[in-house]
Amino acid sequence: KDSILADAELKSIKPMLGSDFLIFGVQRNDKLMVPKGDFVLKVGDSIGIIANKDEMLRLCTVVEGHPDNLAPALYGGMTASLMREGRPVTARFPLSDKLRFLALVPDFPLSTQLARSVLPQRVPFADAVFNVSHAALLLRALETADTEMIALALDDRLHQPYRRGLIEGIDLAEQTARECGVTAFCISGAGPTCLCIADNDEVGERLQARLPQVLPNWQVLALRLDTEGAKLL
Repeated sequence: KDSILADAELKSIKPMLGSDFLIFGVQRNDKLMVPKGDFVLKVGDSIGIIANKDEMLRLCTVVEGHPDNLAPALYGGMTASLMREGRPVTARFPLSDKLRFLALVPDFPLSTQLARSVLPQRVPFADAVFNVSHAALLLRALETADTEMIALALDDRLHQPYRRGLIEGIDLAEQTARECGVTAFCISGAGPTCLCIADNDEVGERLQARLPQVLPNWQVLALRLDTEGAKLL
C-alpha cells in the first residue's frame, strides 16, 4: 500500500498531518535534494525530518496507522499506546535489566495481511477480559523480573491460538526453548518470529546451540534492551 504522502506537495503535508516538523532533505534513489514548497514526494523517497519525539510519534503514526512499534523505537524501553481522537497517547514503563530477550526467527515470511485475516471479527467477552487482566499483570511482572508471573501473564486468547497454525515448526521451537530453560515463549507481533524471555545468559547460549539442530531453518538472535530510544548520533 502506498504512503499517504505519495504524490503530495511539501506545502500540503503539515496541514494534512497536523504536526510541527521540518523536512530538511529528501533522498530519491542516489540523489539527495533540499525540497521547497512545491516539491512533490514520490513512493520510495527517504525523508529527513527534524521534530521532537512527541511530534515525531504523532507524524509517523499518521503514516504508519498505529503507534505500537513507533513508540518503543522513539522512547526506548517498554511502552503502551492507544489512539485517542486520532492522536497517539503513550506511557513508558520500567523494564527489569535482569531479563534476557531472544528472537527465534524462521527463514520464511508471514504477511501481516494473512496473519490478520485468521483473527475473528468478534471475540467472547470472557476472552477480552482474560487478555486485559493478563496484560495489566504483565507490566508489573516485566518491571520486577518475576518469571513465574511473566509466564502466567503471557497466556493469550485473542491472537496466538489463531496464528500458530501459520508458523511451521512453532511447536517444536517452543518445546526446544522450554527444554533450554526459557521463562516464556510467545509469537512476536503477527509472526513468524517468536520471542523468548529468560533470566540469564546461559539459557540463550543453550538455545542458540540447540535450536539449529532440530530446526535448521530457524535462528536465535540475542536482543539487546534499548532503554534510550531514537537519538542523534
